[in-house]
Amino acid sequence: SGSTAFTITSNTSWTVSDNVGWLVVNPANGTENGAIIATYTENTNTTQRVGTITVIGGGITRTVTVTQAAAPFALTVSPPDQSVTNTSGSTTFTVTSNTSWTVSDDVTWLTVSPASGSGNGTLTATFQENITTSPRIGTITVIGGGITKTVTVTQAAAPFALTVSPSDQSVTNASGSTAFTITSNTSWTVSD
Repeated sequence: SGSTAFTITSNTSWTVSDNVGWLVVNPANGTENGAIIATYTENTNTTQRVGTITVIGGGITRTVTVTQAAAPFALTVSPPDQSVTNTSGSTTFTVTSNTSWTVSDDVTWLTVSPASGSGNGTLTATFQENITTSPRIGTITVIGGGITKTVTVTQAAAPFALTVSPSDQSVTNASGSTAFTITSNTSWTVSD
């Protein structure tokens, strides 16, 4: 927002009007030489806008314009990272923007919706269970207005698991062998 001035050179009385709601011109009238101040509000749109000021005096009509620049594109995504457990679920990110945007991610275990939007919005990142014993990170990329923002989902590792079954084997007194089943998500060693 701000103001700008125009100089009127005249030998008669005159009146002033404008054609847009975001522009106010003062004074509304005068006599002979003078100046008018055009006060304008902030342009929050990403396109420039033009207001026309009309000055009429002595049967003469003159027009001048105020061309206001567009607001710069803005895009933020927060928080920068969401830490989640190894189980499946979802988490959200907040998009704050004054333009349209698209979304992508770089891993198969993560799905983000919506895939695109405009203005402010919420992204929902749905993740699958992590059955590995290593944490993993997925990157979400949001692009809009020539701006690129990335955020991440950091998923915890699955806890180590090791079971042996059955817990006891009864065998005969003769020589032989028996089997145990090991269920694990990590490496293991055996001793007796």
